[in-house]
Amino acid sequence: MVTFESKTLLLTDRAGQWECASPQLLISYGFKPLTVYVANEFPPGSCAYRAIHAHERRHVDTYLAHLEAIENDLATTLRRRFATGAPWRGPLGQTRAILQRELEERWVPYVKREIGRVEAAQALLDTPEEYAKVAASCDGEIGKRVP
Repeated sequence: MVTFESKTLLLTDRAGQWECASPQLLISYGFKPLTVYVANEFPPGSCAYRAIHAHERRHVDTYLAHLEAIENDLATTLRRRFATGAPWRGPLGQTRAILQRELEERWVPYVKREIGRVEAAQALLDTPEEYAKVAASCDGEIGKRVP
């Protein structure tokens, strides 16, 4: 999920044709919710449950590490665009709409693409070798129940 909140201080020129704006942005992004499921066939506390949960927990940890890893790049990129050192100038009544359109059309998709880059790391956790390792754990209990 990606959301932007913006607060924009606007000042109008004396003629009432232009406005100057100083937008302040707050971005929230991540995976919501992050829920780990283990099939009902594996009772909580059993060896199989713990093995499956540990595997799924590695996925969660990979997501969280990725979010942390992209934080500085996202902040730098967004700061480069929006922290210009000067107010924005635009036609009266249009600055907020222009900002909102840019956020929705350009920056939300950009942040989603950056978040989506985690899929390559996730795929490394779901290799046939990893599945075989999990299935063979607990004296093969998981492999016996899941074909």
